[in-house]
Amino acid sequence: MTSAGDLLSAIADRALQVETEQRSKARTGIATLPSEFHGRVFDRLRRFLLLPTEFQAQIDAAMLHLMDPPVTRAVFCRSKWWHSGTVGPCAKGNRLIDALLEFLTRCVSPAATRLDAEQLADALMLGGFVAPVRELLSDEEADRLVRESDDYELVFPAWLRAYGRGRRPQDAENGGLDVEQLKRERKQVSVWAVADCAMRAGFVFRRQPPSALRRLLGSLSSCGLNLGPERQDYVVVTKTAAHGSLFIFASDVARVAASVLDLEDAIVQYETGTTTSPMYHGLKLWTDDAVEQLDFMSASRQNAWLRSILDAGASYKETHARAETLRAGHVTLYDLKDVDANGEPVKLRALRGRVVLVVNVASLDPEAKLQYPELVALATTYLDAGLVVLACPCDQFAELELPTVAEIVAHIQLTYRWSFPVLAKGDVNGPTARELFVFLNARLPGAFGAFTEWNFTKFLIDRRGVPFKRYDTRILPHEMESDVRELIDCDGPKAPWPSGPLVTAASASDSDPHEAPEDATD
Repeated sequence: MTSAGDLLSAIADRALQVETEQRSKARTGIATLPSEFHGRVFDRLRRFLLLPTEFQAQIDAAMLHLMDPPVTRAVFCRSKWWHSGTVGPCAKGNRLIDALLEFLTRCVSPAATRLDAEQLADALMLGGFVAPVRELLSDEEADRLVRESDDYELVFPAWLRAYGRGRRPQDAENGGLDVEQLKRERKQVSVWAVADCAMRAGFVFRRQPPSALRRLLGSLSSCGLNLGPERQDYVVVTKTAAHGSLFIFASDVARVAASVLDLEDAIVQYETGTTTSPMYHGLKLWTDDAVEQLDFMSASRQNAWLRSILDAGASYKETHARAETLRAGHVTLYDLKDVDANGEPVKLRALRGRVVLVVNVASLDPEAKLQYPELVALATTYLDAGLVVLACPCDQFAELELPTVAEIVAHIQLTYRWSFPVLAKGDVNGPTARELFVFLNARLPGAFGAFTEWNFTKFLIDRRGVPFKRYDTRILPHEMESDVRELIDCDGPKAPWPSGPLVTAASASDSDPHEAPEDATD
């Protein structure tokens, strides 16, 4: 039995730890639980993190008490055959509350009441120590989370690991298991067991694999294969120091996973489905053993999930129709076309002989206030030496760009005195991406491969139209100045770039926006 001295020591240690964490969060302004996490387990954790520090320390001490093997056996003694869907041992609500009342009166205060024990039991459920065997659709439906007549399962991940159940993937790497056994064990994890290493969690539409009959009919049909219906499943993307995984559960309180993908072995791409089974905003993931197709109701959610999956270790495959062609070494900037801010097609050979800095911009991104002034300063300083800064508005990341190009141009002119070329708004990844970024991503891969990670990713291109260097969002334009000077000095100064050829921030000029300058027509 855990001694009162040990429990008081644990309370003190926990109080100091939580106080340190809260002070750190207060200084940095970081939220306790980001909005990337949806579902009942994470909703409860949000409420748990709002509890007073002293109470959280008391909760931890109660957990230690209940995890003492004799106490665990005495409290969580409900026969498992009553609850076939559970994994851990179960306890009646009144037995759990009785045990907590005994703990409070012995270790905290002799004056503790049953109401105190009920509040502590509710907090244990919020913290993910126990969960109701029969879940309500919402915790708000009940006055008390833990009711005396209901049954509760012990789902605390540390307990499951200590007793050899629901072993987490990162703990099983060197366990000497054969591959099939390891795969089975990886599915024996609950939502609670993966919550502590989750990067993103929520309900996602999942395309069901077609049955054998459906595949046969599809092979005989000229219309193609119908990939089967979609259903909403609960998906959690996790990342640890070892690797990342994607867990698919039947619900947000599931005890076991329906499917698990090792993301370090997975490839992910944008997916549109087929003519008979189109997808709204789909992603396809596959490994040697499994294929999963996820669908989203908005491009914003699709791209947010894609970034989390890539960050957890998956490899990206570009699905743009011209990806292979644009990856070829002989292709240069001058072989590409785009659309200017007036909606007119332009040939990028008009930039021949200039050093070009391409940036995917977003007016509403907090980075804009840092990036735009420095981009203007850099472009102005080296304008006469032949530098062109080419702004490419993009709404693909969190929808942080203004609705129309006219609004974008007016905003950056007024706010930042921008007078340099701006192209039409377009994507930078996937089948609808502008060719310019498919070309740049392929020739200068980033952290996620041939993929632009976020707004204000910058690409520097030399006077021959060959991509020279890539800079992620964290790099400010002034940090690139030495590279700009290096490229400018390579072939000596060129004539200054006129404001007309790519009509954007300035109103339409008298010059033809498609026509290249005289010294760039060869």
